[in-house]
Amino acid sequence: MKLSPRRIVSIYLVISALWIVGSDRMIAFLFRQPGIENLTHMQTIKGCVYVTVVAIILYYAIVRYTSEIHQSKKELELNERRLDAIIETNADGILVFDSNGRITLTNAAAQKHLGLTRQEMIGCRYNGPIWQIQPLDARGLPENQLPFLQVMQKGRPAYEMEYAIARRDGSQIFVSINAAPLYDCLGQMDGVVAAITDITQHKQAEAVARARDIAEARNRAKSEFLAQMSHEIRTPLNSILGLSQMLQREIFGSLNPKQKEYISRIKSSGDHLLELINDILDLSKVEAGKEELKFSEIPVPELCKYCLKVMQERAVDKGLRVTSRIDPKMRICIADERRLKQMLLNLLSNAIKFTPKGEVSLIVEKQPGGIGFTVTDTGIGICEEHLPLVFDPFRQLDNELNHNIQGTGLGLALTRDLAQLHGGDVLVSSTLGVGSRFTIILPDPPPGYIPTPASDELPAIVIPEAGDRNGRILIVDYDGSSTLLLQDYLQAVGHHVKLIGYSANFLEEIASFDPYLILLDVQFAHLAMGLQLVEELRKNQNVQYLPVVVVTAMAMSGDRERCLAAGATDYLSKPIQLEVLDEMLLRYIPPIV
Repeated sequence: MKLSPRRIVSIYLVISALWIVGSDRMIAFLFRQPGIENLTHMQTIKGCVYVTVVAIILYYAIVRYTSEIHQSKKELELNERRLDAIIETNADGILVFDSNGRITLTNAAAQKHLGLTRQEMIGCRYNGPIWQIQPLDARGLPENQLPFLQVMQKGRPAYEMEYAIARRDGSQIFVSINAAPLYDCLGQMDGVVAAITDITQHKQAEAVARARDIAEARNRAKSEFLAQMSHEIRTPLNSILGLSQMLQREIFGSLNPKQKEYISRIKSSGDHLLELINDILDLSKVEAGKEELKFSEIPVPELCKYCLKVMQERAVDKGLRVTSRIDPKMRICIADERRLKQMLLNLLSNAIKFTPKGEVSLIVEKQPGGIGFTVTDTGIGICEEHLPLVFDPFRQLDNELNHNIQGTGLGLALTRDLAQLHGGDVLVSSTLGVGSRFTIILPDPPPGYIPTPASDELPAIVIPEAGDRNGRILIVDYDGSSTLLLQDYLQAVGHHVKLIGYSANFLEEIASFDPYLILLDVQFAHLAMGLQLVEELRKNQNVQYLPVVVVTAMAMSGDRERCLAAGATDYLSKPIQLEVLDEMLLRYIPPIV
């Protein structure tokens, strides 16, 4: 029977009334004196009144107390539901362990993280076989390092413990766990609560960032190595090729036929080595994503005419016929002109190399979504199983003709990379013993395309019809070790040359010599010092407009721009080609009429 406030008060009234009446009767019986009965009746009435008042007060007190208890119970249930909702909707997984290490409570996030159902998790121990907790280095985790035992043994919270968890389905996630002890009403530890945060994406992002940093460090090391290698090879090549050119011109005396043959071999070998270095630098720049194309509108007929003219002499020397067929509708294409010329010259050069007899053709025609430049030949051809290998760097297919032909093995790889950088590709087909066909596909420009404005170029060279150009030229070199070629050649062609080193009285030397042109030799190890001399010169009002040409073996991307930004008028890359030097002298040495 449920005790309500009314029943409790009724019972109290009955018991109290019986007690009062009984006690009064007992007193009257024991003390039989005159008037005692009236007194006991009065006491009974007073007792009943008192009990009634107390009953009323008790009734309302009980009603209020039970109401408060009921309200507290409702609030407790509401708070429990709220807490359950908070736990259930928390993005972090929540696990509650009892003192024996068994899971007593979990939420949806924990089930998702661990790949288990609630029924599988409740009652499971902290080291249960349904999941495997490992450190991030996957070396194996001692049991006393598990989150539950760490907290139970130390009696204090543990934060940001990172682990890898192997789930039952074979997948793995990375988690960060925060755990804290739970206490009973006596203050005794009776469990642990753990919050599990999935940090898999964060760890994957960290791995990607580390891989990117490593790749960037490798690229920097590669670029620094290539820059150093290029400088160290170009410096001796400058003497080999420059002095070979001077001897070929017979500036210092005639050569006999055998000497001419030797000099030609030296020059040819030097050119081959220079071509290898340039191809390596170009290929590494494209692969590193540092090549920036400068798109412009290129007249197709003029482009093809130029490339064929460059290759004509080689073809004639081998007795080959060179032909072209250009679609009249293909008047203009959008590309980087320098790189497109490089691609076409690479294909034409290869075709001439590997064609003992017959012809080499350049064909330009419309392709779906773009324009195609095709080079065909009647050469030795390539067998079908070797076709996938032709674009591999340094790959030269093994055949008898290859043994007698120089090549870097980078031309086709570089051509394909440049075509892909344009958004196109290079296609190849070939038949062994019949010939090959290489096609550069370049896409049409997107709608609304606007060509890149032409950058400021050096003024065109105008050679006067009369007049000498003998003038004063100041050569500035750090130690004077790399200017033999320049000094001898310039003096041989009639210029007055003075050689000085990097010195504190640099500006005084310029003022006393009054040169028409300064050739500043800048070496890799003394780049900052050389460019500082240029900056000092540009700050001096008396000589700030004097032409300064930086002569250097530094030919990496950005080297030319760095020199010009420091105030240099022009940039001459080693090894020096005498034809380029002659043109530069025509530009900066005023004629004497």
